Amino acid sequence: MADSATPAPGGSPRQIVPVIAMMMTMALSYGISIPLVSFVLESRGYSSGLIGLLAATPSVALFAIAPFVARLVRIVGARPLAWISLLTVAASVGLLPVLDNLPCWFLLRIAMGVADGILFSVSESWINMLAGDARRGRVLAIYTSVMAAGFAIGPALLGLVGTEGWLPFAVATGIILTGLLPLSLTGPGLPDLDGTASHGLMGFVARAPTLSLAVLLTGYVDAVLISLLPVYGLRSGLSASASALMITVGALGSLLLQYPIGWLADHVDRQKVFLGCGVGLVAGALLLPFVAGKSILLWPMLLLWCGACFGLYTVAMTLLGQRFTGPELVVGNAAFAALWGIGGITGPVIAGEAMDRFGKEGMPGTLAAGGLVFLAIGLWRHHRRKPTSSA
Repeated sequence: MADSATPAPGGSPRQIVPVIAMMMTMALSYGISIPLVSFVLESRGYSSGLIGLLAATPSVALFAIAPFVARLVRIVGARPLAWISLLTVAASVGLLPVLDNLPCWFLLRIAMGVADGILFSVSESWINMLAGDARRGRVLAIYTSVMAAGFAIGPALLGLVGTEGWLPFAVATGIILTGLLPLSLTGPGLPDLDGTASHGLMGFVARAPTLSLAVLLTGYVDAVLISLLPVYGLRSGLSASASALMITVGALGSLLLQYPIGWLADHVDRQKVFLGCGVGLVAGALLLPFVAGKSILLWPMLLLWCGACFGLYTVAMTLLGQRFTGPELVVGNAAFAALWGIGGITGPVIAGEAMDRFGKEGMPGTLAAGGLVFLAIGLWRHHRRKPTSSA
């Protein structure tokens, strides 16, 4: 179905909660397996470059599969594809200690990225269609908050199970397999995602450039903050512990502020909330040099800044579900996954190079520049078209 679809009343919590629960198991396992593999390779003396390459492999695979997700859904069916993808992710993690050599690990990470791309596209399409327009922002805010919590808790579990032997791999695999239970509880009421979309990924980007840029930018910001914010803190005079705390406070902000942002998206003009998050991104990037290492205002600023940055993705998903449904929505979610992957791969490279060339302020400078481009395009399209179709 094309964009500007008639808003659906939404599904029941009995349909929405199991899908979100299934995806939380994915976030938990992802949060465990990605750093786990890095720790194992580090202990074996592999170079940082190779470790980073293996860590980026799932994102590359996710990007590669994105153009084919809608076709696979049409051929196989959304629910069977979700089962296959979940089992593939479990196998790709569970086989790591069995096929314990680097070439096999690259192949397993590719399989994981492909399955992740399919699962995220299908499940986020289900959640968006089940949410209904009246509560879409809040439901998607809960989903993004749950996913953020899963990604944050996953690495902490490594402190309990360790990084040696079979146990951490078995725990990660077991968590993924628990996702089969909520998937089996979804029942027959899941939305139909079959059918033929009228456009592919590039067609979607052409029809929704502001949404596409927002997701690309959020993926960029996410990767930059995780990888370079502690470095920025150290170069600003903060201690190592305080620099690491910057990520924790930022993650807390992205977790706590999503529901208020989702509530706003359900009660006021979503385009204004969308652009407001962009303003918050730019403002935080410009303020960072003035508060880092010098002011207690750094901590509340980080809380609000990261909340606004990731609110951009929450509202983008809300607008996506408002405009598209069925196979069109699957294509949109696949495009989101691909764009996030591109942002995540390029972000640390571009921002790191900017820090080398222009000093530590090059990092927030690239974030502010990206935010300004988003605002320029978003404001132009907002004033050029009606608010409901200007994304």
